[in-house]
Amino acid sequence: MKKKYKLSKKREKQFQAAREEFRNMRDLLLLNHYTLTFSHKPPKGKDTAASIHVSETRNRAVVRMSDHFYTCSPEDRRHYVIHELLHIFLAQMDYGVADLQNTMTFATWNIFYTNFHRNIEKAIDALADVLTPLSFLEERARKEQNIEQK
Repeated sequence: MKKKYKLSKKREKQFQAAREEFRNMRDLLLLNHYTLTFSHKPPKGKDTAASIHVSETRNRAVVRMSDHFYTCSPEDRRHYVIHELLHIFLAQMDYGVADLQNTMTFATWNIFYTNFHRNIEKAIDALADVLTPLSFLEERARKEQNIEQK
């Protein structure tokens, strides 16, 4: 039987705001052809703020957020959002590399994939570091443009 994850009223409100932020950033990153689904179930790993699972065959992804995601600063939260969404760009490469597993011994595969995954995470994190402050500028520019149009 699947465990149900019920959120408090406060957490549900935060969950809805996070969904909106993920969707806004998805559109800003030109990933609006992806459907995002949000799970109340927290990500695996106690140090994980958020996670995303990208479908190998469909333009869909499932997002999970931990308690830390909701309690961190707005800047850190935005970084996590962008970081997770950037995984969508590289997911197919990850799936393609997984096809190599059958061509290697377990030990070779383990070393190769551990290093590959670590480097993907570093690259995504570096890109998120660059894009996070720019996303706040974009958001401010949109708000100013809306004010001028009124």
